[in-house]
Amino acid sequence: MIKRCLFVIVILVGQGLCMNQDTVRANTSNLSTRKVQSVHIEEFGVYNVLAEISQKAHVPVGVDAIQPERGSTIVLDFLGGTVADLLNTFVSQVPDYGWEETSGGIIHVFRRDCMSPF
Repeated sequence: MIKRCLFVIVILVGQGLCMNQDTVRANTSNLSTRKVQSVHIEEFGVYNVLAEISQKAHVPVGVDAIQPERGSTIVLDFLGGTVADLLNTFVSQVPDYGWEETSGGIIHVFRRDCMSPF
């Protein structure tokens, strides 16, 4: 079963918090093509995994999803590549989710069967 609550979480990390808006725009274009070194992530639940991805890849990740009633531990062994490769590895482990890069410079992660009206 899926809980009826809609959770909207925006995880912002990295340099953008301390810079002016023009600088943030310049540094956030093409987030999905940024290089990421190898990482191991082992966390309970989607939100914890996405927080780790955000922190380790130094990209802002926004999530809107209806949270599943039960979570599980998700393990990602990523050998390195781009942010897109890392997110595709995540989606391969949790196929109910998808992702896109927004024009505002945020990685948007969503449940495929529960698109938010926002």
